[in-house]
Amino acid sequence: MILLTAVAVLVTGVSSLAFMLEPPRTKSHGSTNLGVRHPAAALVDSVTPDVPQRTAPQAIDVQLNCTESRHEFDRSIAQVRLSGAPCATGKIHIVSSEIRNDANGFSATVFHPTDTSYTTDYITLSPGENRIRVFHQFNQGGHEERDYIIQRRQ
Repeated sequence: MILLTAVAVLVTGVSSLAFMLEPPRTKSHGSTNLGVRHPAAALVDSVTPDVPQRTAPQAIDVQLNCTESRHEFDRSIAQVRLSGAPCATGKIHIVSSEIRNDANGFSATVFHPTDTSYTTDYITLSPGENRIRVFHQFNQGGHEERDYIIQRRQ
């Protein structure tokens, strides 16, 4: 019985080893150029031949500040991710924030990497003027509300 078990283990082990050492098989889907692979997506400055290049970004990051309340972008920009800090001075900490695009009603998810900064997920822009309302509630009970205009050219 022990001999039979040993033979079964040896046969199973040899066949498993042979299977693992065999090169992977590739399926042909009608392509005649099996040896060349291309990425599914390419960046703007990538130099991959035969891959369509994206001509303009569709989403960008915008750093909001206290002095500039208007930003203008090409119509190819469909989304923005906002980040910044409150304009209020003193020892304040953000307790909560709400950021909303009044043009289309989109409410952003707001993250606070620190007590005094914020960043959002991507906010969908409408063509034309997008009024972005930023509201922060502070630990001292105060709050701040600012409006920014993001113009998406049509």
